[in-house]
Amino acid sequence: KLAGELTETNLLRLDYWKALRTLMESRGGRVRPTKAQPQTWMDFSVGRSHFGLSTHVIARDRHIRVALVLYGPDAKAHFHLLHGQKESIEAEIGEPLQWSEKPEKKMSFVRLSRKDSDPDDKATWAQQHRWLYERLEKFHAAFAPRIQQLDADEYSPGVDDE
Repeated sequence: KLAGELTETNLLRLDYWKALRTLMESRGGRVRPTKAQPQTWMDFSVGRSHFGLSTHVIARDRHIRVALVLYGPDAKAHFHLLHGQKESIEAEIGEPLQWSEKPEKKMSFVRLSRKDSDPDDKATWAQQHRWLYERLEKFHAAFAPRIQQLDADEYSPGVDDE
């Protein structure tokens, strides 16, 4: 292989994200598609530094995922402040979410996964991309306004923690 040459898997991932981008552009919406890359994820802006939306494909486990990613110096405080609104956020999105603080890591996540979705099966891409698009829009609608209001100074460790 020549340096810079993409593997079959990389090309498949690139095509997967290009197809998602095409759907997002055709439908419009709050979330702006980014450039497709030959990798297992695609990131999107949510309107504030140290926050992002992300989609992932996990081919080995046959599932796809949408996530809110929190990072930076106030990630843990922001995570706990959002977690305090868990009930209303999940009601707005319409499904229970996986809340992962990851205390030992710099980032925290709020995720929603769809099992039995094989990102290597092109015949099911349209359904997968519709699911990703719809969840990205729901995540943006639920999280973006809350994220804009977050103030890390309002978090008191131990008070709101589980």
